[in-house]
Amino acid sequence: MRTDLNYVLDYDLWVRMAAAGAHIIHIPEFLACSRTHDQQKTTVGMPYLPEVQRLLQEYSSRLVSPP
Repeated sequence: MRTDLNYVLDYDLWVRMAAAGAHIIHIPEFLACSRTHDQQKTTVGMPYLPEVQRLLQEYSSRLVSPP
């Protein structure tokens, strides 16, 4: 796990898996959900965007668009 990320730890995992060639497929079953609360990190605005942009720059050479 990266210690330099605050907001997008799960996104980093998905991007690393995609960059490693993982085949991600959709399944119709309901597996999880999320909830919102006043103490969460992303209550107001989109403070995670700089981290998303940084990850995409870091991994851009290893990612390919689907056919």
